[in-house]
Amino acid sequence: YCVQQVAGKLQEEMAPIMQDPAATQRCWRGVEACLWAIRSMASLVPEQESLVVPQVMHMILQLSPQPPQLRVTANHVIGKLARWVRSHQELLQ
Repeated sequence: YCVQQVAGKLQEEMAPIMQDPAATQRCWRGVEACLWAIRSMASLVPEQESLVVPQVMHMILQLSPQPPQLRVTANHVIGKLARWVRSHQELLQ
């Protein structure tokens, strides 16, 4: 499952940011690359998927609003996962 592999890499890239939000300025490109990869595979994610995508969404929600490029990419991922989000509206609460 490719999304699972990329989500693992996203978690690695996010680790310094989670420990120190100031690290976002030096680490955001790796995070963005992972998000773009997930975005490209989003249409392959089944609506009933319940392990990886919730983790990805949680990580997205932890992102700083800076830099704006990273936030835009995160929003694109959420948009591509709209079909999944519609089936998991509890995530929005």
